[in-house]
Amino acid sequence: MKGIYPLLLLTLLAFTGCPADDETGDGDDPTTDEKGDLFVRVTYYGEPVAGAIITTDPPTYTDSTDFTGTVLLQDLDVDSYRILAEKAPMGKGVAAVRVVDDQLVEADIRLMPGSYNSPSLSLYTDSYYIDTDSRVTIRGTVADNSPATAFTIAISSSLDGLLGEVKPYNSGGEFTLEVERLSPGLHRITATTTDEEGLTGSAETSIEVIKLPDPVVLDSVSLSSEGLRIDWQAATEPEFERYTVMRSEYGQDGYFYEIASIRDASTTTYLDTDVTYGTTYHYKIGVEVGNGYNSESNTVAGRYLLPGPTLDMGLTRLVADPQRPYLYGLDRVNNNMAFISLETREVEKTIFVGSSPSDIAFSLDNQQVFIANYGSSQIAVVDLETREKVRDIIVDTQAGSWDGNPYRLAVMAGNRLAYTSEDQWNSVKLVNAENGVHLDDVGSVYQPGLLTNEDGTILYVLESGSSGSTVIRYNLDGNTLVQVDQSNGSSGYGDRDGMMTADGKYIFYNGLKLLANNLGTLVGTFNDEILAATDDGSVVVGRSKVWDGETFAILAELPLRPDLAVIPPGSRKAYLYIDATSQLITYDLAE
Repeated sequence: MKGIYPLLLLTLLAFTGCPADDETGDGDDPTTDEKGDLFVRVTYYGEPVAGAIITTDPPTYTDSTDFTGTVLLQDLDVDSYRILAEKAPMGKGVAAVRVVDDQLVEADIRLMPGSYNSPSLSLYTDSYYIDTDSRVTIRGTVADNSPATAFTIAISSSLDGLLGEVKPYNSGGEFTLEVERLSPGLHRITATTTDEEGLTGSAETSIEVIKLPDPVVLDSVSLSSEGLRIDWQAATEPEFERYTVMRSEYGQDGYFYEIASIRDASTTTYLDTDVTYGTTYHYKIGVEVGNGYNSESNTVAGRYLLPGPTLDMGLTRLVADPQRPYLYGLDRVNNNMAFISLETREVEKTIFVGSSPSDIAFSLDNQQVFIANYGSSQIAVVDLETREKVRDIIVDTQAGSWDGNPYRLAVMAGNRLAYTSEDQWNSVKLVNAENGVHLDDVGSVYQPGLLTNEDGTILYVLESGSSGSTVIRYNLDGNTLVQVDQSNGSSGYGDRDGMMTADGKYIFYNGLKLLANNLGTLVGTFNDEILAATDDGSVVVGRSKVWDGETFAILAELPLRPDLAVIPPGSRKAYLYIDATSQLITYDLAE
């Protein structure tokens, strides 16, 4: 701010057909994450003052001016402040400011001997014109040596005379005046106040009251195959100039920006194709007339999703039945196993399986599944024909070199199970699948996942969370696991899960394609984390792309980022699960 007195900026907020949002006059919540900076300049008879002590009300922190007479107060909460400056023997000074989110606000303070200078008023505005039928809210702040409660602020109009007198409603000097209606025309609004020492402060601004165009009604925002479709009722203004389609990703009270300008009054629909999966957008339609004035419609929200069922559950694992037309999902929210039909893509049944189910593995005859419950020491057994849990296996989580509940699970030959836990260093434990009796304990692996070959005679342990993560191969020899191979540790931190081609020839792990019978052989790499593969591995699905599994070329960009993906045996369709929306999307790989 420059000049003898700080500038006065009047804020006039117009509302049509409804009361003001803030009837109580409460200011911004100073405990929010919104911050701004304040640049203070102190002078004494026009000369900069070094070493002036600067404080604020409400309190923030104390600082002093440098040799240029200035100081920068950073990261202040968005709020209204009295800025106090003092240096003996020159005197004291004060200014009133409002800190704005992510902006730099300036304050000029003149020191005067013995007391503070004239009252400082600071007000803000969102609009310089309003509709003739609109209610007006004038807001502002006042600061001085006197306490805020000592002030009475008179606000008047050049056309309508005195509009009212108000007093600040808090110690920060904020005040509000509600005006039901102003006369048509250009108003010069003046605010004046006098402190306890008889010093007067005043300022003014202008606002024009006009007949704004009638707003249109935004009817709906609906989902289409290409994006979100916005429909509204046609404008009736004879001087119609254009529609503006406005969008916000920050809620209905967030920042709206123009995405389209339409000059045909008969056009009442717009297709927004520049949308991101899972994002909620708010829309409104502006109507502009020939003189440049405009009005805005109501706000309607829409969320861009792809066609597919919403499962209303939080899946942590998703697998395909090798023989039946079903997917099985583990619901971490309800501790259930979900039976999802591939024919209808609907959840046909859910059953409780235990605490925090985390992994699922098929028996070698495909009649049962075993489910690791990370929230307990139990492994659940589910019959796939009756679709019921038939028993629990209790395992000794303290046996072996590392303890921990079952988190990843693999079915081995000879009625055996291998499991490992979740956190950091773990061993792999081999147990009897009937009674959970501990048989063997091997390895010390960081955040491992598990894979087996088709007959359960080979176990692959997939390490993650370490810069030198590897894949380790164990052969099953009776009741023991024997390490026989290991990759070269070039996979980086990565994910603990991977998949194997149906013929057992290749393993996809953390963007790598490895030869399963010789893990030191790196066939190729993908710039993606691979989530699913076709039987022969010719097509693979990652977090962001579809890849040729043989040439490592990109075949397509995915329209979303799946958390889980599965390709059923013999299928050319990938089923993608997105946790944020709980949707199951079918993606046709043949296309």
